[in-house]
Amino acid sequence: MTKFPEEVLNCGGLIGQIMDYTLDQAFRPNRQLAFAGALCWVAHCMGRVYRTTANGRPNIYLLAHAWSGVGKSAPRDTNFKLAKACGMVKTVIEDFRSGEALQDAVLQSAKILSQYDEADTLFDSIKKSSDTGVGINTLGEMLKEWEKSKNFMVRRKLAASVKGRKDNQTPDMVYHPHLTLFMTALGLVLMVLVGLAFLKG
Repeated sequence: MTKFPEEVLNCGGLIGQIMDYTLDQAFRPNRQLAFAGALCWVAHCMGRVYRTTANGRPNIYLLAHAWSGVGKSAPRDTNFKLAKACGMVKTVIEDFRSGEALQDAVLQSAKILSQYDEADTLFDSIKKSSDTGVGINTLGEMLKEWEKSKNFMVRRKLAASVKGRKDNQTPDMVYHPHLTLFMTALGLVLMVLVGLAFLKG
């Protein structure tokens, strides 16, 4: 397996400062995971603010795989602390179990950082939504969020009729929706589930 290039981890700046904080706080410091978490936080903050000349957006989907007990929770904890300090708690979620849940979250906050621990549950959700054909396909919604970041996203039909929610609580449209995914998974579990979710059938 190719070793992660060490020079990438010495990037300095804001990402480097967030990495240093994560490493100081972590029970088991891991530079690669600290880098991944910091990169996702900065991408989240840049969402709906910056774009490239080709209209590219910083809505990255990052999956970090590591063995158990190596410190996968530390960068997530740092990002939650940063969100609280910046008044952005409502823009950070742990996970989503369906395409509908993802769409609702983005429509409510315009930009979302989803920190998905044990990404096997996400792959399972993708597999189930593809198999049943009921509701919004989870993978399709993830790709849609990425594509729609360049223009706008419209609320799906009947989204406002969910029990216990008033019609005016969810906007009809959001311009430049921004989704950043920071997912972690066990290395062996990841390989097995990728095969089951995308290669089987």
